[in-house]
Amino acid sequence: MAVISGNGAIFGTEAADQITGGDGNDTLIGGAGADVLNGGAGVDFAEYPNSPSGIEASIAAGTVGNDGTGSSDTLIGIEGIVGSLNNDRLTGSALADVLVGLEGADTLDGGAGDDLLRGGGGADQIAGGDGIDTAFYGGGLRSYALTVTGAGFTVVDNRSTGDADGTDSGVGVEIFSFADGRLVFDANDPAARVVRLYDAALDRLPDQAGLNAWTGAVQGGQPLSGLASGFLASDEFRARFGDIGDNGAYVDRLYQNVLGRAGDAAGREAWTAALNAGTSRADVLVAFSESAESKAGTSALVQNGIWDRSEAAAQVARLYDTVFGRLPDAPGLVAWKTAIEGGQVTLVQVADAFTSSGEFRAQYGNLNNRDFANALYVNTLDRAADQAGLDYWTGVLNSGLSRAEVVLAFSESREHVALTAANIQSENPSEFGILFA
Repeated sequence: MAVISGNGAIFGTEAADQITGGDGNDTLIGGAGADVLNGGAGVDFAEYPNSPSGIEASIAAGTVGNDGTGSSDTLIGIEGIVGSLNNDRLTGSALADVLVGLEGADTLDGGAGDDLLRGGGGADQIAGGDGIDTAFYGGGLRSYALTVTGAGFTVVDNRSTGDADGTDSGVGVEIFSFADGRLVFDANDPAARVVRLYDAALDRLPDQAGLNAWTGAVQGGQPLSGLASGFLASDEFRARFGDIGDNGAYVDRLYQNVLGRAGDAAGREAWTAALNAGTSRADVLVAFSESAESKAGTSALVQNGIWDRSEAAAQVARLYDTVFGRLPDAPGLVAWKTAIEGGQVTLVQVADAFTSSGEFRAQYGNLNNRDFANALYVNTLDRAADQAGLDYWTGVLNSGLSRAEVVLAFSESREHVALTAANIQSENPSEFGILFA
């Protein structure tokens, strides 16, 4: 038996190996033979990409009954499994697991815990189990036809490329993650909470930018009362609720506008007393929005799925249009989006990488600063430069601002966001998601 330890990607031999990872996030690849794979601390994966046939693996049991070569492996301290290119059966545990099927017709069962499930190519069967489970897909939302009926679902990838995910079906998945965002069916997800508050305060759905910004804020720990306070101060809220000075009248309006009924005496008295004792109106608005009655009344919004667009994906897609004059490819956008969301790069660094590319140089050549700014107007905003704008951007370039920073300013300008909205952030539900090449 070979005894192997290390960090990162650790490979075994064709014999029976004992492989141990370090304190970080490790990937253990045993190969043939009856291996013992011990991930150690961190989030560790056992991977079988080269197995000649499908594998049967269970994190809960700590075993790989068949590693694709006829041997059985033992799993210790493993949080994720990546299967083979064949038909795999992967089972999670009571904790949060990651199961990835790759190619083939795979069967994934997350078990309890908040699991991440990726079927990959082929017709896969996916069961999330208990917890809040996420199914991952490599393309943009517009590439898929998703049908959710009760707890069951079917996802059809309409792409004909080698990256296609095939047709999956299953049960118990609350979130579907795509290259450009998430489709949420969990009533307690921050996106659902933000949608309910918009409905309670303004009687409308949020625009995509607002939903994503506030969902991110709530995910980061900001209370919903911050959004509610903004609503209370808005003209849109006052137009619906009026200028209400009396706390009792405010409670009456909440019952009517949020729950669609008159307040019961006990409830009205309790909420009025809470306000009189110092509870903020924002907190009471959130309490009404998050009540069981409000959740029941707005359940259809969640049952239809809430699209939470990735802001990083939208920004990168706009850069593709600005710099290259084309739609993004899904793998490229996912790579840059993931790097931004993981903190590895900033958006300015992405713009710098784009403007350093051969594709960019072929389009813009060796222009001086004034001609460069003028070309940005034509290529990004589809119009000739106005004199004041051209003078301004030429001046800032001459003063030392990098071309990448100027490109990003054009890309994220209100004018360019509006021009590209149909392909990136359409408010039409039938056109949610980014249009890819």
